Amino acid sequence: MKNFKMILAAVALSIVVAGCSKSKAVGEINKLKDEACACKDLACGEAVSKKMLATLEDLGKGSEPSESDQKAIMKSMEELEACVGKLK
Repeated sequence: MKNFKMILAAVALSIVVAGCSKSKAVGEINKLKDEACACKDLACGEAVSKKMLATLEDLGKGSEPSESDQKAIMKSMEELEACVGKLK
């Protein structure tokens, strides 16, 4: 799980640098965070984390987000990670 967290963080940073639109990125990341936090077992949490990686890759093809959008994305990702971490 630790390697997965490192991969998730690396992808997130590349997305933040590459950019994405607020309406799409923040909304989709928040939706996945909520989905992960509703999981009752680790398999569910890991599946949502994989969706997060795929979503981040897709969203990284837009313009650079504002600083506040970057913070919102990172906060949601940290919350998602915390929720999945509780499932161990």
